Amino acid sequence: MRSLSALGLLCLVLAPAMGAAAPLYRVTDIGNGSPAEPVAINEKSQVLVSARPSYVWTDGTTEAVGIDQDKALDFTDKDKVVGYVFPGDDISTRPAYWLKPGKPARLLSILNHVPDSTYDQATGINKSGQIAGWLYHADGKPGPVMWDGGALVDLKPFVEDHCYLYSPRPKINIAGVVAVTSCNHGYRIDTASMTAILLGGFDTKHAFQCNDCSIAYAINDKSEVAGASRAQYRNKDGAFQIRQEATVWNGGGKPKDIGVLKMEGYPDVESRAFGINNGGQVVGYTSWGAVQRAFLYGPDMKITDLNTLIDPSDPKFGHVTLLYATAINDKGEIIGMLNDDALGSRIFKLTPVQ
Repeated sequence: MRSLSALGLLCLVLAPAMGAAAPLYRVTDIGNGSPAEPVAINEKSQVLVSARPSYVWTDGTTEAVGIDQDKALDFTDKDKVVGYVFPGDDISTRPAYWLKPGKPARLLSILNHVPDSTYDQATGINKSGQIAGWLYHADGKPGPVMWDGGALVDLKPFVEDHCYLYSPRPKINIAGVVAVTSCNHGYRIDTASMTAILLGGFDTKHAFQCNDCSIAYAINDKSEVAGASRAQYRNKDGAFQIRQEATVWNGGGKPKDIGVLKMEGYPDVESRAFGINNGGQVVGYTSWGAVQRAFLYGPDMKITDLNTLIDPSDPKFGHVTLLYATAINDKGEIIGMLNDDALGSRIFKLTPVQ
């Protein structure tokens, strides 16, 4: 889905609908983007890159997290990092955390580790230190969990059986609310009240009800969730088809369709929202196969191609294509992947121009 192949050979002109408050950004090249993945940016403007080894990027310097095949998946302003390590068989994984980059990993409690076949992992952490993740259960199927201090809380009863292993990673906000996907269902689980809301699809705009086909990728401290829902649309030939469209669910669980970027020559694109900050700004991508463009959406603007928001005075202007954005912090700083005309796949950070 995120292949960078052939992107350097394509020259597309996007025509997004612009809002009144679209900012301009300067581009910072963080490093090689293959096979590394930028997964989080905190309020100190540090970037967590999931790689082997993973690392934290801070103003041009990097500090490794873990060793060998370990992977980091989320972190906090206090430098605490969560992810997974390999216990020694090089196949199965164990959920773990690091108090700081460079410190030894500490294992989290588990339910039913099976050597050579268990892929347990910690995937999200909030400012209070609560951690969300996936664990294998006694029935041999994985499900969402939360670690709250020394207590392991099983969240699997709130979702249906997991249908495939590599689902979007559970994330957790400051209130202990977890955004998670199981099978084709997105959920928001309130661990304080131990209640869950199924994140339904659209039932008005597209005249198509789809309460079992949503994906949750991110959650902010207002319990707004960003992800995607399956929606019906009419293609260029007038026939109805189904695609994924970027979606935001408000605090009450009501979905809002962000829509897709219009890509010249590619009328049947889809979109997904990967990140959301506390101001309601959302980032993600629109794609048609290997052709991708990163977007920004906010309460005061429509879905907008991030490539149109690069500061024209930036040396990178006209020489890079922003492919997809994975996270945005409350400063409006954005991370993701781009294609550089000269360097190929690279990790980027966008900083709003003051």
